[in-house]
Amino acid sequence: MENNEGPFRVAIIDNDEMEIDELMLILKTYPDLEIVGTSKVGAMGKRLILNKKPDLLFLDIQLPDTDGVTLLDSIRDSIDWKMQVVFFTTSNISYVLQAVRKSVFDCLLKPIDKKPIDKKELESIVNRFYKERAKKENRTPDFSKALYPLMPYNKVILITSNSIKRVVRVNEVVFFSYHAATKQWKAHMVNGTFINIKKNITAKDIINCDEAFRRTNQSFIVNIYYLQTIKNSECRFIPPFDTIEIPLSKAEKKHLEENLIVL
Repeated sequence: MENNEGPFRVAIIDNDEMEIDELMLILKTYPDLEIVGTSKVGAMGKRLILNKKPDLLFLDIQLPDTDGVTLLDSIRDSIDWKMQVVFFTTSNISYVLQAVRKSVFDCLLKPIDKKPIDKKELESIVNRFYKERAKKENRTPDFSKALYPLMPYNKVILITSNSIKRVVRVNEVVFFSYHAATKQWKAHMVNGTFINIKKNITAKDIINCDEAFRRTNQSFIVNIYYLQTIKNSECRFIPPFDTIEIPLSKAEKKHLEENLIVL
């Protein structure tokens, strides 16, 4: 699809340098797309966005120092130009993809096991970008409204531990584990700490808190927002939690996959 407006400024923020190089190589085949900068961390990525004001932003949904949604949310009031965002993610979680496609954003799945980027999917994304820019209406998207459905951590839960009530956001919990010796669940947090949950809380209570919480076996409940791979009888999280192995029963694997989009 041709466009009559370019060249368009493109920025890439991704924690993997090889993936940045591969994406740049493909995007350079489009003469009306100009790469104005790249970054591998969120802090520098913010400066890149605000200084270069890209028309099209490829943004890793999980960066070493933050996540893509939080990064955008932190600068939403400063985005006074029309910018379209493509989230670059390993996640095929249904609510993430559905929310992205219903918003002002798009989504490109990261290749796993060093496979190449899907050029056909990238071409479709670029064509959708051209089509959107060709519209006469040139208003700046309402990032606050558009970001909301992508942020499971907008929801908070109240965890009671040792008579203290803790306000916890959904995205602060990576997984829960059950300890038979104490007969209680433990919430494992993104900062490496954990919270012992009061003893009368059941697995059903935890799962009912949010659709992101899914059971993998009798002793573990994961936040599917952090899942990266499901293989045989275990699942793994995205970095920096990828050293953690969570056992996965056959029955729960079936239930878990029902909540994911299978490509």
